Amino acid sequence: MPRTIFSVVVALAALAALRASASPVINEIMYHSAAVPEDVTQEWIEIYNDSPTATFNLAGWQFTNGVSLTFPNGTSLIPGSYLVVAANVAAFQAAHPGFAGQLVGGWTGKLSNSGEHLVLSDASGATIDEVHYSDEGEWGLRGRGPIEPRLNVMRP
Repeated sequence: MPRTIFSVVVALAALAALRASASPVINEIMYHSAAVPEDVTQEWIEIYNDSPTATFNLAGWQFTNGVSLTFPNGTSLIPGSYLVVAANVAAFQAAHPGFAGQLVGGWTGKLSNSGEHLVLSDASGATIDEVHYSDEGEWGLRGRGPIEPRLNVMRP
C-alpha cells in the first residue's frame, strides 16, 4: 500500500474510533445576562450530542462543579441534538418565547461572571465533559487543533 494511502487509512480509522466514543459536550454557556441589574435566572448551559448514532440517557447525570443540577428521569439526548439546561425554566421560556428545543433546569447556585470550571458527570459520577470559561483572555476563541478524545479533556 503506498505511504499516502496508508496514512489516510490510519487517519480515517483514528477518526472512526474517536467518533465511536463520542459523548455529549458542553457546547455553549450564557453566564452573564445583559439585563440591568443582572438577572441570574437568565443563565443557561447548552449540551450537544456530537455522536452520529448514539442516544444518551441523561437521567441521573449532573453538573458537579460550577452549578448543581441532577438531570431528571426521562431526559435523553438523541444524535445531533441539543439540550438547554436553564437556571430557571420559566425565565428562559419568557426570554426565548420561540424556543422549541429540549429544556431542563432549576439548578442550585449561579455561574460566575469572572469564570469558573464546569463539570458534567454521568450517573456513576464519571466526568463526561468539563470546561473552564473566563471573562477575559482567549479561552473562547475557536480554531482547529489536534483531534483529542472528548472524555476527561479540559478545553481552553
